[in-house]
Amino acid sequence: MSTILMALLILAITIILPWIFIVRHKKALKKEEHENFRRFSTAATERDLSFSRQEIIQNKFIGFDGIQRVLMIAELDNDYDILCIPVNELAQCRVDKEYYTLGDTAADKERLLKEIRLVFHYLDNRAPAAILFYNNNKDSIYLMADMEAKAKEWQTLLSRLIPKAAATTV
Repeated sequence: MSTILMALLILAITIILPWIFIVRHKKALKKEEHENFRRFSTAATERDLSFSRQEIIQNKFIGFDGIQRVLMIAELDNDYDILCIPVNELAQCRVDKEYYTLGDTAADKERLLKEIRLVFHYLDNRAPAAILFYNNNKDSIYLMADMEAKAKEWQTLLSRLIPKAAATTV
């Protein structure tokens, strides 16, 4: 009888303790996400922006104000750097994929995707801005298709709003 009780006790400890840690971790992540969203909303309010579309993509918050036609990006990794891009200053918005080659011989060479970026080219020829959607050094290969689709969605949304005169000059 004591063996059965001991087995149940061990089973309960091995199931309940990890479950408690998982629940606490999820709660902490949710709290951190809520705090980051609050910071993003506050930054948008300070800039008089009201988003018609916003999205969290890994370590970035992206919001688009359709009335003022401004894209705001906040990167959580870099001390909460914020970039605001007025769409009327853009010449082009496109998805860029960077590849690298693996293998030494011609028969062994394999072309692999390294990064997916959404790149913004300005009318005044200043350095382009970019949002990194996928990096194979940090991100799972299973995210690649989803991140590419999200980058293309944002490209489609913003490309429709870029002034037609600008789109023909690039």
